[in-house]
Amino acid sequence: MKKQIIILMLILLVGTMFAFTQINYSIIFDKAEKEVLTSIGIIEPTITNCIKMDNYTCKSNIYEKSGINKDIEIITKYCEEYEIEFYDGACLNYSYTESQVCLNWTDENQTICSEYETIQVQGNCTKYEILNRTTSECKTWKTLTQTEIETEMKIKAEELLLRIVDIQNKRDEVKEVLTDEINIEIKEKAILLEK
Repeated sequence: MKKQIIILMLILLVGTMFAFTQINYSIIFDKAEKEVLTSIGIIEPTITNCIKMDNYTCKSNIYEKSGINKDIEIITKYCEEYEIEFYDGACLNYSYTESQVCLNWTDENQTICSEYETIQVQGNCTKYEILNRTTSECKTWKTLTQTEIETEMKIKAEELLLRIVDIQNKRDEVKEVLTDEINIEIKEKAILLEK
């Protein structure tokens, strides 16, 4: 009885793990785009798990044996809002004082003034224009959830497939073939032993 319970638990565990590792997703293209992808062997590509590269990114791969093998990098954490720094800009208001200057002296020694002029003298700044600038210090971080990461992976996969369609269409427009197809054989370098 214990063996049966353990086996049943293992089957449930494996089934649960498989359910979390495989997700089906459809991308809808028009007929012409789908035909282009099919013609170059892209029918049902797979997007691999996104593997954490650092605290901010993960890397996935979209592949299909006969048609595609391309890495996709996803930003998983980024600064949503930066700190704002405030500082004084131009002066908007100054303090003023009044001062009297003599326009007409009655004697040569300039001791008695018969006519004064009142002038305003600019003093210190009483009000500055408040300016702000964004600093490099992050105030709010955004970390993507698993669902958000998967959505980003799907979006990037769709963008990649559309770029492939576009490139293939441009290749098909070229009428003049300039070279033959080349098959490459990869060999291992032989190491000669000295006697």
